[in-house]
Amino acid sequence: MDGAEVRLFFRSMFIVTATILGLGILALPVKVCYSGLQPFLVTFTLALVCQCALICIVVELLQRTEEAFSLLPQRLAAVADPSELLAFGRSQDSDPTPGRSPGAAAPAGGSPASSGTSPFPPRSKRYGKERVDSEPSAFVSQTWRGRATPLADDLSNAEPTGPSLHTMAQCFLPNRTLRGVFDFCVYMHFLIVMIAYSISAANAVTKLLPVQREAVLALFVVLLSALVVYADFFLHNAIAAFTFFKASLLVTMIAIVFWIASQVRLEHANDWSRLGDAFLIGTVSLGGSVNVLPVIYASFPRTPKSILVFRNGCLAGTVLCWLLNVMWTACLLAIVPQTAPPGEPSLSHAYRQNDISSVPLLEYLAKAYPQFTFVAVLVNVFIIISVTVSFISLGLGLKHYVDGALTSALLLHGEPNNARISSYSLLSTWLGCTTLAGVSPNILVSRGTLTNLAYLLSFGTILIIALFFSRSLYVVLEVFNSALLNIETGLFMAYMAYTTRLRPGAPDEPVAVQLSRSSLTIAVGMTMAYFGGAVFYDVVVTAGHILSSGSLM
Repeated sequence: MDGAEVRLFFRSMFIVTATILGLGILALPVKVCYSGLQPFLVTFTLALVCQCALICIVVELLQRTEEAFSLLPQRLAAVADPSELLAFGRSQDSDPTPGRSPGAAAPAGGSPASSGTSPFPPRSKRYGKERVDSEPSAFVSQTWRGRATPLADDLSNAEPTGPSLHTMAQCFLPNRTLRGVFDFCVYMHFLIVMIAYSISAANAVTKLLPVQREAVLALFVVLLSALVVYADFFLHNAIAAFTFFKASLLVTMIAIVFWIASQVRLEHANDWSRLGDAFLIGTVSLGGSVNVLPVIYASFPRTPKSILVFRNGCLAGTVLCWLLNVMWTACLLAIVPQTAPPGEPSLSHAYRQNDISSVPLLEYLAKAYPQFTFVAVLVNVFIIISVTVSFISLGLGLKHYVDGALTSALLLHGEPNNARISSYSLLSTWLGCTTLAGVSPNILVSRGTLTNLAYLLSFGTILIIALFFSRSLYVVLEVFNSALLNIETGLFMAYMAYTTRLRPGAPDEPVAVQLSRSSLTIAVGMTMAYFGGAVFYDVVVTAGHILSSGSLM
């Protein structure tokens, strides 16, 4: 690998690590206090395999999304009659793999990507080779509808955000309902996790400094949100640098705890009947990285080798997180008792109090090893750095998702040159109405205004909920977050991979970096079974808890 590819590898690895390695590692030993280490290792290793398979699936889907979106000018240029475009769009809700509309001729000049009209880099630059397409890709789910005029001339002004999770759903989910559910899961996951990070950062700062929690929380969200929105161009390298520091700090903590564990050598018990506890936490502790893969993918010139380096970097980051999680959990189980009499520190007591694992650890160190009480400072510093870097990583993912949704809306409903967008066009598509005349005023919103409003709504919601949250609301959000993440990343991603290559009649069009058909079949089946089982188990456990206790608390 040359210097650029080495930098891409480590940048991909550290951004994925920053996304995964939030507070989950500190909560993990508490969540497996009853099951023990061996059941946790089995289920957590299975989680690693499925997450790696999911990353391979998403990398392939990103390439296919970019390929599909680059053919959009060719699709739209072939449809001159607005009614034909609307009818064609509606037909795709039931048939995700249409062919070219009748009578449409292939555009001159071969590949549409070479015409300079695509919002993404042309294929000759992405894959390092020329490719001529006489027919549009058959796996495109034609959801780009609602326009009265072709958009081929307007696409040159679209913002080059690269393929996003939103455009991926637009291309490969066959109807509006599925796309809406997918968008809801993605958007809510971003909000819930970033709210949790904001609250955790404020709590950690107030333990180190005599400051007001609300002021710290507001400053944290406003400052980092402004960085994400207005300074995202330099944050990738900053995330990589801070993640390296964060990982080094964690390794230092693990080394100290490992030495103490070698002195204590506490025996721990394994309860295989509580295998479900370890299974459910494993899906969350290693999850969420796929939501930031589009951000990294859009940041480098796409060639077959660079895409492969990107995929390997993401896989390496996931494996690194798995290793650090296992080491921390094993050390904690060798020091802190799983259960203990009332008044004594234990993981089960921390579980009932909803504390992270550092709480019983620090209580134990204060009694048995007071010379290591400085670990409390390391833990709080780690929490602050960890949630800050993770908030920025997920913030970049949220911004990229919002940008992708806005770009799609402007391409479909915007005026020429994407300068303004009609509220009639947006609402009629989202609500399924043919006209809204007389129901609401037709407002023409500028691109900049719409973008700023979307950012304000997203990051403002995080700030408001974090400032005024209640304990019960936080528990509800935490419970539903795992289900949302598993539905989005496991079920929907696997389904989209199935529709692109494995569904009967689907064309097996090659992309630069992809799994073999047999490997993709295994990966899709494994992720569907694993994450589908996690969703089912989560629903059963939550329902049982509600029935037994009468609440989610």
